[in-house]
Amino acid sequence: MKIVISDLIGKPFEKLGILPGYNCWTLAKEVFSRYGVEVPDYRISAFDFVTIEETYKRDIKTWKRVKSPIEACLITMKLETSHVNHVAVYLGDGWFIHAYRGAKQVCRSSYFGIRGDDWLRVTEGFYIPGW
Repeated sequence: MKIVISDLIGKPFEKLGILPGYNCWTLAKEVFSRYGVEVPDYRISAFDFVTIEETYKRDIKTWKRVKSPIEACLITMKLETSHVNHVAVYLGDGWFIHAYRGAKQVCRSSYFGIRGDDWLRVTEGFYIPGW
C-alpha cells in the first residue's frame, strides 16, 4: 500500500516533535498512522538518550523483528552511539523516511543507494511495531 508522504518532506527537525516540526518518533507515528497503524505517542526529546534507550528496551518486546526491510516497518538505528537512538519508516522500493537532525529536516532517503552502506552499518534491526 503506497502512501502519500510528499507533504512531510522538508518539514523541520524539532527535538520535541512539536508541529510543524518532527523528531524521528513523531514522524514515525505520523507515517504509521497513514498506513492505518497506531503506535504509542512518546513525548521524548530527541536528545534524551537515557529515556529513549529505556523506552526502546521496554517496548521492543511488543515489536516483531523481520530479517529485511518490508514496507511499513520500523528501522531502528544507532547514530554515533552504542544504543538505539533513531528510527525511520521503510517505505518500500529501497526508500525510507526519517526526521534527521543532521539534515535538520524530514528526509526521504535511499536505504540501498549511494549512502546505503552507511545506513546498513548503523541499523540495529527492522520491526513491525505493536505485534
